[in-house]
Amino acid sequence: MEDTEKTNLSEYVRQVMSEENISQRHLVERAQRCGFKITQSYISQIISGAATNVTVEKLQALAAALNRSEEELFDKARGGKTDPRVLSDAAITSLLVKFSQLSEEDKKEVNILMRALDREIEDRLRQRG
Repeated sequence: MEDTEKTNLSEYVRQVMSEENISQRHLVERAQRCGFKITQSYISQIISGAATNVTVEKLQALAAALNRSEEELFDKARGGKTDPRVLSDAAITSLLVKFSQLSEEDKKEVNILMRALDREIEDRLRQRG
């Protein structure tokens, strides 16, 4: 998700949910799989802007459910712009979370792709320096 302007938490959550076609119920399930508790009702309050003092625990649950970094969600809760480096870290974190949910067979296949990506990154770093 490209984020070049200030976005509040409710707008941000709506935007991510829309981009990834995720329902509130699905967010609750994802949070639970990651060991967090957040209700569909509370997510609804965050989205509507009715929840104004969201706790650290709920932001952590929401970050896990959205596959985003906690730093990114905390920043949105403060009404700030997210540093592009945080977005990169969030994307990597999201990939790791998804990777951990794969079967062992799928992980083997994805590892082949990761080795190819690693070679590509190494080539680009060599070209730069």
